[in-house]
Amino acid sequence: MPEFRQDPVAGYWVAISRERSDRPIDFARAVHVSKSSAGCPFCPGNEGATPPELLRYLKEDGSGWRLRVIPNKYPALTTEQGGQHEVIVDSFLHASSFGELPVCAGRDLLSAAADRFRELKRDARFRYVQLFKNNGPGSGASLEHPHSQLMALRVVPIQVGIELEGALRYYDRDRACVFCDLIERAARAGRMVWEDEQVAVLAPQAPRFAFETWIMPRRHVSHFAASGAELLDAAGAALHRTLKRMEELLHQPPYNFLLHTAPLHNAASASYHWHIEILPRMSGIGGFEFGTGCYINTVSPEESAARLRVNP
Repeated sequence: MPEFRQDPVAGYWVAISRERSDRPIDFARAVHVSKSSAGCPFCPGNEGATPPELLRYLKEDGSGWRLRVIPNKYPALTTEQGGQHEVIVDSFLHASSFGELPVCAGRDLLSAAADRFRELKRDARFRYVQLFKNNGPGSGASLEHPHSQLMALRVVPIQVGIELEGALRYYDRDRACVFCDLIERAARAGRMVWEDEQVAVLAPQAPRFAFETWIMPRRHVSHFAASGAELLDAAGAALHRTLKRMEELLHQPPYNFLLHTAPLHNAASASYHWHIEILPRMSGIGGFEFGTGCYINTVSPEESAARLRVNP
């Protein structure tokens, strides 16, 4: 029988239905085939194929760049439409997935994102910045070279607003941050994947997708861009480690990751806590999910955490 669980922050419901994993599937899963880097607009030497960069991190020996941030050549939103759309080229290395890059790529990605958050905050029109990655077919990715995206918005997204309200209700009732409590609950329930003094990697209480995983600072921080260098380094290393393990365990699945943080101009919040959500896309969202807002997941968070914890 399915087990229904409710997310304590946003309030959505998830049916953990292990039986669904045995159903027959006629549609073959797409197999990702790595493409040649020839002509890749994100590879070194092809900088002229992209708009002028907004930020660059140089290699330590000064021989070239290791990360670039550029305006999106095909933006979903322009400044005239109320936003700004940027691409973070995660590395000068051409790879088929983020996990194939060195661990420093995770640290560089979050550090560059924080730099751009602080710069975009200077524009009073922008209220929120969304960092996200689409990796592989089925995730929304259009280019293979590892890259992430930033979108600055003049509004706070509905999903973030729901989280902010849910976290505030929890705080008003229990005088505690729900995300801080989620870390403690995950440890007690066997849903902790990995942790150190700075960050916790865990399977959430009500995962919408099989092997959904969250990364959160262990200390309370509401604004991503307010994190110090040490925390960003630790979170970046945890992000790389988690994605590498997930790619190995699940055989290069398509996935999205997204960052949720307090809005740019909000005061520091005792109730909200920034976090990264990693969403493997091994099964599609169907009519039931669209019609009800309730998700069906065939893998329990306890099982996914146990399998992600095991070193290959």
